[in-house]
Parts: sequence; structure tokens; C-alpha cells
Amino acid sequence: MKQIRKFFRKESLSNQDIFFFTNKGRLCRIKISDLGIQTLKNKGQTLSSLLKLDPSEYPILKQESILVASRTEELDGNYLFVSNDGMIKMVAKNDIPAIKKISTGTKLKAGAELIFSGDIEGKTKAVLITESGMFKTISLSDIPTLTKNTIGVQSGKLGDDKIVSVELVDDQDELLILDKKIKAKTLKTDKLTTKYKKI
Repeated sequence: MKQIRKFFRKESLSNQDIFFFTNKGRLCRIKISDLGIQTLKNKGQTLSSLLKLDPSEYPILKQESILVASRTEELDGNYLFVSNDGMIKMVAKNDIPAIKKISTGTKLKAGAELIFSGDIEGKTKAVLITESGMFKTISLSDIPTLTKNTIGVQSGKLGDDKIVSVELVDDQDELLILDKKIKAKTLKTDKLTTKYKKI
């Protein structure tokens, strides 16, 4: 499926940090104060270069995937984690901040990669999309809250397929579907089923 490049901003204070996860499940931390003041014309630095990540490892960057907080701040709510092999879980947001620049973030099965990590605030469902174009929805209230060092539970039978994208939605939301094999179209999320299905 085609990916749409998105730009977003986060409000922050100089004493806060940016926390995010990589596809390898590692948790990264960058101090806001280390970024300095940039102009709009300045290209800045990539997160991968700042953290000296291996080319095979990259940050998971979506609006809901970036946590801005101080390490001593009390955080409410949960984070959703989904790996490409279909494992899924919730983790208390307060358990995420860490001291190290790069640390073990969340446990994955051997060979699996993290596809999504993000704040679920204001959303009620997750839409899971597979490489073969299968869709399913799962209620966020049905996903167990576990610790970072647990793998999670299976979201459904995938066979040789794998999850490539996750979207947090409400029943009133619509998804824009872009794929080279079909015409672009919108999909009402309340029409999706709880089993993987081609649309």
C-alpha cells in the first residue's frame, strides 16, 4: 500500500524529552534541550542520525506515536503496541519513559518487527491492515493491558500474511484507501468486521 507522508507538531517544554519506539521494539529518548532552536528553513537532523541507528532500524513516527514528557511526570492512559506477526497489547503510558538514550522498549518474537506504538486517547478501535489487503477492526477495550516485557496476545489468524499498518479510529471515522491494485476510495470504519476480510 502507498504511504502518505504526514507532518505534525508537538508542543513541548525545554525540560521535557521526546520518547518513541523503533521497528526493532527499542525505546529511544531525545532531550528537547539537545535539539536547539531551528528556523523553518533549516532541514534539521533525522532521528535516525541523532541516535546513530542501524539502517535496518527506523523510528515509528505517527502523530500518536511520539510521547513528549519528563521522566518524573505522572502520565495517564495507555499505549497500543502491534507487531507485524499480529501480536497486540496495551501498556500503561506511565511505564514508558526511561533514563537511557536507547533502551529495551517492548518484547517481540524472534524475527518480528513493531508496526505500531501509540497513544489511544480519544479513540475506541484499531484497524489492522495486512500486506495482502485484509482489514479487521478490534475494540481497544478488548485488548489486555500488559507490561513492556511481554509479547502480547494474537490478534487473529494471519497465516503467511503480516500486518503492515494500524490506524486508530472511532465508528464515525473514514479511512482513505490507496493501493496500486484498486482505485482510491474511502471506507467507513463501522462497516469493518472483527475478522480479517478483504474489502
